[in-house]
Amino acid sequence: MRIYIDRDICTCSLPFCVRCFAFLAEHPMGVDRPCITQILPSNEETVTFVIHTEGEVVTLTLDPAARERVITEGWDALVPFIPSFFRA
Repeated sequence: MRIYIDRDICTCSLPFCVRCFAFLAEHPMGVDRPCITQILPSNEETVTFVIHTEGEVVTLTLDPAARERVITEGWDALVPFIPSFFRA
């Protein structure tokens, strides 16, 4: 499954986004959020998240173990930049 997220259309703070994303990683077919712009289903065990935020595009391909990690540590721990805490 491939899920496209545009974080720039959401005004939530980073901690809220991390919690929301954790729930999405745990239940990829059970969440509908305005920041989700596209979902492409597949029969793979991995879930790929394509996150657009602050001019960056990050792709996270998560197997079940990596999904557990993102649930506990947050998606922001896995990206090569520091996302803004608040955005106006």
